[in-house]
Amino acid sequence: MTGASEGLEVLVGEGDSAVGPLGSPFHVVSVACQRVMQIRAGSRPRLLLSGHKPCVQAVAEVRAGVVPYFSEVVDGGPTP
Repeated sequence: MTGASEGLEVLVGEGDSAVGPLGSPFHVVSVACQRVMQIRAGSRPRLLLSGHKPCVQAVAEVRAGVVPYFSEVVDGGPTP
């Protein structure tokens, strides 16, 4: 677990650094949404951010890179 000040620094950012390790704002939202459901179901936070709502907590965790995720690559090319 990381300290509160480190987690809050993750919440602010511009450009590519603002999306975190996932590289796409869509992926950040997608993974954070799943993490919000885990937190609401009773999962313990991975960052020490006291007093924040589950959504803020989840986004901070995703952008800090402390939430493991798996990406499935799908070939979107035309089929012959």
